[in-house]
Amino acid sequence: MRTTAAVALVAALLLPSRAGANIAAAHEDAAHVTGPRFVAGTNVRVLDEALTIDCAEADGAPKCRFEAIYRVQNPEQTRQEVAAAFYGVHTSDVAIAVDGAAVPIETLTPEAIEALDDAAFRKESVTDPRELLSRLDRERLTERFPFRLSLEPAATRTLRVTGTIQPGLRFQPRGYVIPGYEARHLAFSTTTRARIYDLVYLLGPIRSWAGAPTVKVTIRFPASWGAAEPFIAHRTLAGPEVELSRWSLARDGAQAVATRTLGEGAPGMLPFAFQLPAPTVRVGGLLFGIGGTTGDRRGLRLRLGGELSAPDWLLWSAAVETGAFRRVFFVPAIHAVTPWVIMLPSVGLGVGAPVQLLPDLRAGVRLQGDLHMGPLGFFLAFDLYPAAGVRTSITETTMLFQLS
Repeated sequence: MRTTAAVALVAALLLPSRAGANIAAAHEDAAHVTGPRFVAGTNVRVLDEALTIDCAEADGAPKCRFEAIYRVQNPEQTRQEVAAAFYGVHTSDVAIAVDGAAVPIETLTPEAIEALDDAAFRKESVTDPRELLSRLDRERLTERFPFRLSLEPAATRTLRVTGTIQPGLRFQPRGYVIPGYEARHLAFSTTTRARIYDLVYLLGPIRSWAGAPTVKVTIRFPASWGAAEPFIAHRTLAGPEVELSRWSLARDGAQAVATRTLGEGAPGMLPFAFQLPAPTVRVGGLLFGIGGTTGDRRGLRLRLGGELSAPDWLLWSAAVETGAFRRVFFVPAIHAVTPWVIMLPSVGLGVGAPVQLLPDLRAGVRLQGDLHMGPLGFFLAFDLYPAAGVRTSITETTMLFQLS
């Protein structure tokens, strides 16, 4: 009986870490799914592989189940006992089966673990670009799922691995042009942009596999998502447009399906990205204003309210205003806003329907505008309360400094 060590790298997830700067380079924190490899001296071979990833939205972010099926073969006339491991970063629910029978995750010897790690991670002695791309970084927190595989002489077995991964959110800098609603509520607003999540498949050394091996990759996700250009940070890969064009995209009912078949000579890294649409209604935040009112009832005016955006250039607001003469108003309004571009303020112009609640009830119309440099702004409104019965009409102008 011969004992060897093998490594099969399956899933690595890098959780997103948002950068705090407004202007920064985009970067990805992708989920990684990797193909199997074997350390030197192992005669067991992988004949082919089928990888399927099914993604759905959970708690506002994608969550994916993967299934990797490998046909492995023992070409020798002696029984092979193979020590193997799947590696993952923040993976969960990993299960392994051979020919449908569950294989327990068990502890291996230190020598076997060292041999597996040597094949799993990048190191200075590895200079082949494709080989480097198919390995994991040692700096990442990695979990092992070790197991043993027994193969009779000349036997072929089906190895099935399943688990859960959560693709990483790509950081996209705001840049120098910020939508007006987001500029007004930098701290609490929901993003106006579509979110991009990256998924990377790291290939094993296909050229070392027996025969003419193939890898069939299928990624399923809701049709409401889109396929985005993947993040490319490695010169050995083609550009984002080229990488995206190499996938075949189709629709199957409410699902989108991306497929690709790889053979010998494929690069060590296979990137894919999908894009979740921006929310239709975006939560803005609170606003507070202080200033004064001109006219017959001039005096102090305070304003407290909140804003929503749908779409991102159109703001819907509701505010309570109060001031001199114990007057209280409720003011729903809608106004269009321009983006905030570096030193150019965001400009808003809209209309509202002020309702005076105290000391007496009367309704009016409002024309309003504002200028905002981020959350700091100046607000101007012209109100008209038409005459009704014995009451005369009221016109007044409100000017406020506003924080949102």
